Amino acid sequence: MKTDNVEYSTFSGWIDPPADVLPSLDGDLTCEVAVIGGGMGGMATALRLAERGQDVVLLEAEFCGYGSSSRNGGQIASVPGGDLRLLSLFYPKKVPGMVRLAENSAGFVEDLIKTHDIDCDYEPNGLAFAAVGHGQMLRTRTLAAILRRAGGRGHVGTSEELGIPRAFVGGMREAVGGMLNPGKLSRGVRRALISSPARVFERTKVTDVRRDGGKVVLSTPAGTVRANKVVLATNAYSGEWDITPNVSRCRCGSSRWRPSRSLRSASPHWAGAAGRE
Repeated sequence: MKTDNVEYSTFSGWIDPPADVLPSLDGDLTCEVAVIGGGMGGMATALRLAERGQDVVLLEAEFCGYGSSSRNGGQIASVPGGDLRLLSLFYPKKVPGMVRLAENSAGFVEDLIKTHDIDCDYEPNGLAFAAVGHGQMLRTRTLAAILRRAGGRGHVGTSEELGIPRAFVGGMREAVGGMLNPGKLSRGVRRALISSPARVFERTKVTDVRRDGGKVVLSTPAGTVRANKVVLATNAYSGEWDITPNVSRCRCGSSRWRPSRSLRSASPHWAGAAGRE
């Protein structure tokens, strides 16, 4: 295999790092709510708090959108991850809440895109659970039945009905969500956050979290933040403090396809791009 024309990136293939990285924290300050972590979760939390009049500070060790927020498969899913059969077997009372959370989360991201006019190449075509054989199709129908009982939505159909390649016999398409450029999405949310009343400090690593007199004190290399409340939004980067729970890291995969323009025009088997789970 020749790699002469292969380009390697130390960040993400979706987007380049921002050229306007914000200054780090230098000094001491106080706030009502401090958010640690500038991924999608941290940015969206700080943005919503700021929009509701809260005095909020966000601290990010690199720059907002540095981690998995800009380095994922570019999919908005509206169905809980994992095996719904096992979830319904061991946690039957919790599944409806999980389903509502997943669908509402997808709708929340769609609202973020619309409200802040974020150009992230979003295609709201729903993700497809694609089955390559009749055995997998039976499993897909079972998942769809569990989803419906829990109040979720999903359309089961043949590959032709779902608009996916005929290599699949069929599957289920989610009712909400689709595909996008995650780098552009996180950059758009970052832009909205910076434009809000929230105080954002990038290149500011939190080195210690402790309680002091009813406050939470966050230490950084060049200053501290004293807050009444703290939101920990560090995901896989949470293992450096005693206050964080034990987490297990795992590797997962997803695929995204888009037929060439000539194939799309020549073949009825391609109804458009799609995400597969």
